[in-house]
Amino acid sequence: MATQETKTEMETESVGQGDPVRTLIRLSVVLTVIMSVMAGVLIWQSRNNAATAVGESDDAVTPTDGDMPSYSFKVIPPKTKQGTEPAGMADVVADFELTERSGRKVTNKDLLGKPWVVSFIFIKCAGPCPRVTGQMKLLQDRFAGKPVRLVTITVDPKRDTPERLANYADNFGAEREWLFLTKDQQTIYPLIRDSFGLTVQEETGATRRKGWEITHSTRVVHVDAAGRIRGKYDALDAVDMAQLVREVNKEIAGLPDDASIIPSVDETDSSVEAPVPAASESAAVSEQTPNGEGT
Repeated sequence: MATQETKTEMETESVGQGDPVRTLIRLSVVLTVIMSVMAGVLIWQSRNNAATAVGESDDAVTPTDGDMPSYSFKVIPPKTKQGTEPAGMADVVADFELTERSGRKVTNKDLLGKPWVVSFIFIKCAGPCPRVTGQMKLLQDRFAGKPVRLVTITVDPKRDTPERLANYADNFGAEREWLFLTKDQQTIYPLIRDSFGLTVQEETGATRRKGWEITHSTRVVHVDAAGRIRGKYDALDAVDMAQLVREVNKEIAGLPDDASIIPSVDETDSSVEAPVPAASESAAVSEQTPNGEGT
């Protein structure tokens, strides 16, 4: 009887000594299962987040016209107001008739026969317009003596009269072959949006601030001698502008010897002289400098 009780006590002690080991094994198994589940959840979340990020990126960088609007140096252009989105760049510049700073009328047909580069600015711009015009001045120097025309079209025709454009052009040392054109908003805005595929809109209400009245593109457009649009280049990007120069030079090299048989408006006789601005206007414009940011 004593022997049986002693055996039972020994078995009980053995079982008691084995319980911690079994407990540790069980805890290890449980922890392994928990860690596996957590790892699976983390993998699922990372894949889901990656898919969401791709979707957001695709939506965010889809531009309305493929260009960087003026006054915004972000990669993602802001959405324009409903009804102001450009229709896209056309193959050929539409027919137009605008007024040059000298007072003469200029049509798209007057520009045939030579490649031309067109920019879009306004005189009272508090943004990068002076830099855009400064780049056009560099193009004028680069293409001096070559069959290339430069054209600047105002996006603020209500204020940018031929007289004011004449003084603005003089500030930048623009030659007569560099045309500065204006007319009315109903003519210019559809031309910019539909032919050149660029953003332009007049700000109103709370978004309208002095010097920031017009939102427009800083792109310049290369139009070939036949009036076809070859490409758009960001005037604020040195790489883009270098590419523009190469493309224009390639076109010049391929022009026939008689490419200049179609005279430009500056090569024809004209009795219209550049108007002389009023004293008050002349003083206001004379404060502008090519490197200023407050024009």
